[in-house]
Amino acid sequence: MRILFLGEYSGAFLEICKGLNKLDVETYRISDGDSYKHIPTDYLIKVKPFSNRYASILHYKVWNRLGISRLFLFLKIWKSLKMKLIGYDVVMLNNPRFFPFGDLINRYIVSYLVKHNKKIFMAVLGDDYYVDRWYFANDNKSLMYKMQKKDKIIFELFFGKYLTDYIVKKATAIIAPTWVYKSAYEWTGKTSKLIPFACDESRIGIPFYIKEGEPIRIFHGWQKGKEYRKGNDVFDRVIKKVVLKYGNKVEYQIVQGVPFEEYQKMYSECHIYIDQLYAHDKATSGMYGMAAGKIVFAGFEEESLQEYPHYKGEEIGIPSSMDEDILYKQFCDLIDDPRRMERISKNAIEFVMANHASKKVAQMYLDVWNSVQ
Repeated sequence: MRILFLGEYSGAFLEICKGLNKLDVETYRISDGDSYKHIPTDYLIKVKPFSNRYASILHYKVWNRLGISRLFLFLKIWKSLKMKLIGYDVVMLNNPRFFPFGDLINRYIVSYLVKHNKKIFMAVLGDDYYVDRWYFANDNKSLMYKMQKKDKIIFELFFGKYLTDYIVKKATAIIAPTWVYKSAYEWTGKTSKLIPFACDESRIGIPFYIKEGEPIRIFHGWQKGKEYRKGNDVFDRVIKKVVLKYGNKVEYQIVQGVPFEEYQKMYSECHIYIDQLYAHDKATSGMYGMAAGKIVFAGFEEESLQEYPHYKGEEIGIPSSMDEDILYKQFCDLIDDPRRMERISKNAIEFVMANHASKKVAQMYLDVWNSVQ
């Protein structure tokens, strides 16, 4: 069986491929490395950074809205790229906008894929028209969060919706790793069973133990421009209050814009890992943090947890509160109870091993690919 993966999102496809390779399944990945994260791939679409602020504005405000962003790059590489897109049993798309081109260009590529491969599947990993619309219509999040979603929905109403609807029509099935993403596409009648994010077993760490007098280290990966979705600004205000209370008993580190592998090395010594505030579940980065035995602040809402067959009600992380006073208390309660922190560290690792191990998740993908015609 030959599987082609197009696009990347925080290593989601990389981890699935590791599991598939262990099952002797042939895989090939094409992406831009997920921008600055530089995630390894088999064929890299090299996207140059914008030379100045005006070029960036032109890209996002004009070419992107016309659906033809990076048209010249596409024309330059298409002759060689299209030869890599032929003859696969399954093609997996990472969201509707799987390549760093405009929507009309991605739509053209999908039409090519349909002609030259057996089955097309789309992985729903957020940041698309229907996921944003679901959040806006169903979520009780911050006003800033909802207004950003509204602006994005209006922006994508034409080409974004056009591309997504075309992929839905042509796809054999749609696969989602969380119940929110699945809910956003249930109207299609093409959603498969939920398949969680994959985490390669090599990322599994060991539970931490806090020594007498050891400072509690908090790691905060801050994606600039995504505060409305991640809540980084809220976390930062609260954590600074925590630092004021505990002094040198707490160490606080903020990291921004570093490659994926370097990022993972940087949080290796932390105890508490900041994922996101306005979420129902954890993201891929939160899963990696749990795998390393960190205490992750993320969604962890009951609806999400019930989707995991091996979840038994144990405390595996901290469900981030949007109320800053409650969030502050969540941090303080943790720091005041080192034994509880150690239990969560152990539970988090066991949860990832039971629900996200790459080989198990890969088999779930194989079952769906083989069962859906």
